[in-house]
Amino acid sequence: MQTHHCLLLVILQLSVPVFGQNDYERPFLRQQDNSPPDYLQERSTLTLNDKKSEEYDYIYDIEEEKGSSYIEPDTLPRKEEPSNSNSLKRRPHCSSVRRTIPHEKYCDKYYLTTECENDGSILRSCPNGLSYAGSDRFGLIDVCDYPHSVNCRGKEMNNPPISTEHCDWLYGIFGHETSCTRYWTCWNGTATEQFCVGGLLYNEETHACDWPQNVVGCQKHPLCK
Repeated sequence: MQTHHCLLLVILQLSVPVFGQNDYERPFLRQQDNSPPDYLQERSTLTLNDKKSEEYDYIYDIEEEKGSSYIEPDTLPRKEEPSNSNSLKRRPHCSSVRRTIPHEKYCDKYYLTTECENDGSILRSCPNGLSYAGSDRFGLIDVCDYPHSVNCRGKEMNNPPISTEHCDWLYGIFGHETSCTRYWTCWNGTATEQFCVGGLLYNEETHACDWPQNVVGCQKHPLCK
């Protein structure tokens, strides 16, 4: 019986892989297949690019024991742009954003300019009946809006009015010819009839529906209802 026990111990010792002392100091290096350290080193080095950043120290320690060199990421060669690059070169502090500047005399004109253009400012006109709204806001069409919505004191309209049926200008809001509860909105000379509701009347000064007590002279219209 003792002979059988000794034979069993010999078989068990032979079946268990033998590792060095350094291997037992790193139990986390063991793979599920119980591969020896040399295989672990080769396998880890080949998958360096696939490892997450937190595993880089683990791979570096293995290579250092083998005597391998480690290159810091910051010391890797960088690709430089060619000297004859066709990339767009702008002047310092040059902005490609277009700016608008009000005209010095007319409400319906303005200047369009950019800092990166050498052609100077371009004179633009608002659609007939609209005025320049300002550089910090958008109006009905681009930077142009209704004159009653624009602060253009001390200036005048340069373009003469172009009238169509029910429209004094091509663009604008105009009072009805026979009613205080109706008015016209004109878009490029096409008039659309609008209605004030809830007992409100059209106010020609504000170009909007208003309370009857704020509308002066409504009785001049024969159909004030």
